[in-house]
Amino acid sequence: MRPTYSFSETVVEAIAGERYGHPDPRVQERMEILWLRSKSETHERIAELANVSRSTVQRTLRIYAAKGLDGVRSFGWKGQPSA
Repeated sequence: MRPTYSFSETVVEAIAGERYGHPDPRVQERMEILWLRSKSETHERIAELANVSRSTVQRTLRIYAAKGLDGVRSFGWKGQPSA
């Protein structure tokens, strides 16, 4: 059984704003996935519409369930410090 995801109106507004407005295209992709899920699309349909794999959809939703929007915005990779 799939978990259910709830999206408050405030969260949906934040998602809608960052779908195209966030500077990181990877975050934009994740917000698109959340946006489609908030519209009750299935995982298969979200993967098709967002042009990502089904596992990407599942991973993004799992991150959102565990850490909220802040988790979706971060990737945990810091990179090398600049010289």
